[in-house]
Amino acid sequence: MTKQNFKKKIAAIKLALVWMYRSNKKLTFLSFFISIFGGLITIIEPYIFKVIIDSLVQQDLSVTQALSYTIIFVLIAYAGAKIIQSIFWDINSLVKRLHSQKIEQYFSDQLMKKVSNLDLSYFEDPTYYNKLTQCTQNIFRINEMLWGFMYLVTEVVSVVVIISALLVYNYSLVILVLLSSIPSIFLVLKTSQISWSAFEEGSPIFRQAHYYRSLLTERKEAVKEIKTFHLKKHFINRFNILLEQFIQKQNQAGYKQLKWYILIAIIEGTVSVFAAYLVIVS
Repeated sequence: MTKQNFKKKIAAIKLALVWMYRSNKKLTFLSFFISIFGGLITIIEPYIFKVIIDSLVQQDLSVTQALSYTIIFVLIAYAGAKIIQSIFWDINSLVKRLHSQKIEQYFSDQLMKKVSNLDLSYFEDPTYYNKLTQCTQNIFRINEMLWGFMYLVTEVVSVVVIISALLVYNYSLVILVLLSSIPSIFLVLKTSQISWSAFEEGSPIFRQAHYYRSLLTERKEAVKEIKTFHLKKHFINRFNILLEQFIQKQNQAGYKQLKWYILIAIIEGTVSVFAAYLVIVS
């Protein structure tokens, strides 16, 4: 990834965050709160399991009954934490859906205002239509970028909380956690780059395919001429060929992403085994 591309991605994230804030301020603050809170609650589950394991390891036969009551209380607390966590994620999904609709509304409003003010010469330029196709199809990518950023906020908070806990336990584990995060970050950047490249290359093809489809389904005068000159089969074939090319490009990108997913999964699995070994021998 070049420095210029990196700057473009940062600028895109900034723009997406501005749109997010302008679309609905309350939902924006709520989204950030949910992301931060989601990162904080990740420590609850491992801490409760630690309490249970410590209680079992240090148990004394003379206080077995008291110990049983303690474990039952901890398990009840764990169940309560899991219920809260489940409700939290349901709320998070609802907020994401509501906010995505607001962002799409704001995006469409801005797009119509910008396009309606353009000079008529733009509408005779094929490059303009390629850009317009990318814009109209890209709204879901803006949402993906935003929720990916929110997920990053959650993960950063989780890492900070976990590292703070591990510092007291073992410095080696802290270093290992930091190193293990590098493949995951690389995976997100690499797969995003592959997706965007495939989309950018496929947009002109998709626009042409959509043009043929619109001629056969949306334009009355075009349908009449196609019937008159018996061009229906030709246009349908052209549509299928172009759409197949677009699908192939998307599939190629998917295969490339799958290779990276497998590679990173192997690396992360190896790191997890090594981390478990450090815990056991510590």
